[in-house]
Amino acid sequence: MLVRADDLDPLAALRVLGATDRLDRGDGPLPAGERERLLERVRVFERAARQRVADLRTQLARAEEFAAALADRLGGATAGQGRDAPPEAPAPTPPA
Repeated sequence: MLVRADDLDPLAALRVLGATDRLDRGDGPLPAGERERLLERVRVFERAARQRVADLRTQLARAEEFAAALADRLGGATAGQGRDAPPEAPAPTPPA
């Protein structure tokens, strides 16, 4: 089954909680096919959650790299005004 971004929407979360509650209830066997349907609902949500975690880890790694690059650039700019600093403007000459 395909995992979609909307598999993690709030309504899907409520449905998966309902499915886990139903699976955990100890009030006898589930009707034919219902157990597998509920398990599949939980599986889809679990795959979507794992994919979202992987996507967030990638996004975090990129953000950390960007922040480090900015920090390096700032460090170079403040240590002797770095090579990318604009040249100092000449002092204005007083009118004659």
